[in-house]
Amino acid sequence: MKNLGFLALALVCSAWISSAQVVTIIPENPQTNNDVTITYDASLGNAQLLGYQGNVYTYTGVITGESYGDWDWKHTRNNWGAINPNTLMTKVGDNLYEISFNIRDFYEIEPDEVVLKLAFLFHNQDYSLVGRTENGGDILVEINKQSAGDYVSHQVVDEILMITVEGGIFEIQFFNNSIVKAE
Repeated sequence: MKNLGFLALALVCSAWISSAQVVTIIPENPQTNNDVTITYDASLGNAQLLGYQGNVYTYTGVITGESYGDWDWKHTRNNWGAINPNTLMTKVGDNLYEISFNIRDFYEIEPDEVVLKLAFLFHNQDYSLVGRTENGGDILVEINKQSAGDYVSHQVVDEILMITVEGGIFEIQFFNNSIVKAE
């Protein structure tokens, strides 16, 4: 029985640890026109800036509908190796740094551009220390995620399941055991 208790505790702890994020963003699901605050935790990811006492900057850009992949950053705020004072992070705690901006204004996004993700790396003055994901990748934050909203109710009308949420109604119709139509 002790082993089951230990196993349960280990699973809970591992779930909590894996949910830790290198970057958090407020508001949680921003849109392109929103003001946001980005918080970088230097103790997470590859932790190259862990305990660093100097200025921390972000090298940042966006992934748009025109990007060829997550590696194809658009609207970067400076060239790699250069320092842009607008990308200086504010130290807000041990290994915690923040920056706030309006997404559209900061990245100079055109009105018809679709931004899918914000892309970040964090670095010291001479780029000799670069904060990345744990496996050395770019830090990507999805934005403009669509949400149906919270569940309101459901009902069955003429063999169609109608689920009402804040954003509208989903209709699910079962034709047979293997064919389902969802609208």
